[in-house]
Amino acid sequence: MDDQYHLEGAIDQFTSKSVIRCLSDCSSRLQCMSFFYNKDTMDCILHSDSFIYTVPTEQGDGWRFYLTEDVSGRCPSSNEFKYYRALDLCYSIHAPVQIDFTAIKTFCANIGGELIRISSEQIQQYIQKVTAADPTERICIQGTDTINPTNWTFDDGTPMTYFNWDTDADEPSGNRGRLEIFTNYKWHDLPSTSSNQCLRICERMRII
Repeated sequence: MDDQYHLEGAIDQFTSKSVIRCLSDCSSRLQCMSFFYNKDTMDCILHSDSFIYTVPTEQGDGWRFYLTEDVSGRCPSSNEFKYYRALDLCYSIHAPVQIDFTAIKTFCANIGGELIRISSEQIQQYIQKVTAADPTERICIQGTDTINPTNWTFDDGTPMTYFNWDTDADEPSGNRGRLEIFTNYKWHDLPSTSSNQCLRICERMRII
């Protein structure tokens, strides 16, 4: 994105003597995902947008775009992984397939990840944003009530605390085992296999 920049929605705009100083300021702010720097005017523009799904609207000589990276090294660009720094989320979105949770989880494991965990409203909203243009109605997500029938957990047994059930459809319907995001991004429970298709989102978790 050389010779392009974007002003609307910027976190901050200031003069910086070098691109390194601009990067340092971005790195010190959790919400900063990317920045534009002009080597001629020494202008620095910080953004909370990764510009993966949006396009800069302004043009000018000397501008260059920079995207912050995952400092842990766990989120390579191979296998289409992307990094969202504000949520420390390393994820990759893959074409829809017929629902088979065993096969989908194996697919994610084979590229070094696991099926995505929606553990907060912030992650829920971000997934809504990055999949908004996809025509697929369903997204398969991690979660099960087969380990403990009275409680939903992630696949490793960690209790789930955030839910976005479709209460208008009386969800969860009970003892069906798996989770999907469906109409209006609300959650439904479903069996491990289905004739419907779902979008696959894999995640690489931070190892503590």
